[in-house]
Amino acid sequence: MVIGVLGAVLPLLRMLNIAKVARISGAVKGLISVARADARALSRTALRLMVGMVETNEGKTAILDGGAVEAVVAMGP
Repeated sequence: MVIGVLGAVLPLLRMLNIAKVARISGAVKGLISVARADARALSRTALRLMVGMVETNEGKTAILDGGAVEAVVAMGP
């Protein structure tokens, strides 16, 4: 499972970039540190980011077109 989760980090970073979340101070650093610490924590963090992104047009586009859903599903339990 850890390898699958780490493999999902790059699609999540790509999604964050599309949604302009990567410009928020600490968003990417937090995601990477969580990925190093705990696979389940990464899944929870990714879901929280997706929920927050629904509130913006860029976020909606990233979720629909950027592979966000596939990345989070790939991290499944």
